[in-house]
Amino acid sequence: MKTKQAPNIDALIAEAVPPRPNPQLSLTIPVRVVSEANTREHWGKKFARKREQQEALRVAWKKAAKKMSRPVAVPCVVRFTRIGPQKMDDDNLAGGFKGCRDAVAHEIGIDDGSELIKWEYCQVAVGKRVYSVRVEVY
Repeated sequence: MKTKQAPNIDALIAEAVPPRPNPQLSLTIPVRVVSEANTREHWGKKFARKREQQEALRVAWKKAAKKMSRPVAVPCVVRFTRIGPQKMDDDNLAGGFKGCRDAVAHEIGIDDGSELIKWEYCQVAVGKRVYSVRVEVY
């Protein structure tokens, strides 16, 4: 009897969203990105989720930035990859990353509406209840 092996999530991500060479910064945070437009919940719960996303990103950013010889150079491209059991539609995907986007812009020290940062949103459906976000800065 064969045992069913768990899918290699990193391999699934690399296959669906091939990494670009030489990122300035790359990190993964264990947070859940949901469709903010479609959730019907108390404002406090949404606020807490956004705060959790931003805090997790700031902690991971500080840890990853310690290994860098210089700060992130602008102009740059920031790519968010949502890892979850199913895919979301693209407008909900972008809206779900608003908290993360604000945190990245804060860490870079620039307004998130600036033309110096190009934002990209990707997603990978892994078919399991696994949630995380990969952030890459090029």
